[in-house]
Amino acid sequence: MPLLADAWADVVRVPENRSALRAARRLARGVERHALPFAPLVLHGPAGGGKSALVAALVGAVATGGRTARAVAANDIDPRPTDDDLFAAALGVDLLVVEDLQHLPERAADWLRRLLDGRTAHRRATVFTANVGPAALVHLPRRLTSRLVAGLVVPVEPLAAASRRKLLATIAARRGVRLAPATIRWLADQPTGGGLRPLLGQLDTLKAGLRGRAEPIDRAVAERLLATRGPATTSLDAIVLKVAAAFDVKPKDLRGPTRLRTVMLARQVAMYLAHDVAKFSLPAVGRAFDRDHSTVLHAVRKVRELRAEDRGFAGTVRQIAEELT
Repeated sequence: MPLLADAWADVVRVPENRSALRAARRLARGVERHALPFAPLVLHGPAGGGKSALVAALVGAVATGGRTARAVAANDIDPRPTDDDLFAAALGVDLLVVEDLQHLPERAADWLRRLLDGRTAHRRATVFTANVGPAALVHLPRRLTSRLVAGLVVPVEPLAAASRRKLLATIAARRGVRLAPATIRWLADQPTGGGLRPLLGQLDTLKAGLRGRAEPIDRAVAERLLATRGPATTSLDAIVLKVAAAFDVKPKDLRGPTRLRTVMLARQVAMYLAHDVAKFSLPAVGRAFDRDHSTVLHAVRKVRELRAEDRGFAGTVRQIAEELT
């Protein structure tokens, strides 16, 4: 049964998702023909960059073609070693999507590695999404990340302003929120770390404040509804907010004691930007994050290494740095 083109209709095509969209469509055709072009497929990029829309379209395309498809959140994977039924169910589906791999519990990594090996041997498609590339998933064992690298790894690049404007206008129209062109430009220029998710929350706020308004919302009205005019944040506060939005973590966790690996990586990026971009001294950054200067120095060196190894991760950090300057 041929794939139907409208399975991809909700994906807004922008330069930053072009390669990922092409890879997803190739994989859908491979599932249909039972001839996978690569295994697995890893899509990575900042939160709100469109990865979920891509995998939703991929799942829809595969299901339309008469195959079985299933998407699961990585933090929901917590199997017991003897859970054979769960393993068999995940092994047998034609397409398995594991979203937000950065949230995978460490205790589930070996189970997922065995599952991936079995699915690859049976030539069944597996897709992973994450906010960073495999090299930056430092909490996962290399026996899993090495298998991710062996497939096709495609970054969903941080969204440029023009792409944010296009996506925002499209999504606003779908949600019935009428925005003036100047309002779209102003919203799209807000710092987001390269993703769209914070802007979608602002759209919901604007929609709630419409109250039957017939004309498009202009910028002045949007500013009033969003209550954007307030005291300016400090440079360190701005860094924390932007990094938290880009890595989909809570701002308070970046300065808190948690040692979750996903938070630790975001914290290291914030420290790197505070030192290398905002030019705070190592001791000053340490005081802001309640760490000593040697911890900050380690974070700076670690982020520099990851930027050199992972193009998608480097793009995310570069986008945040450009917004800060």
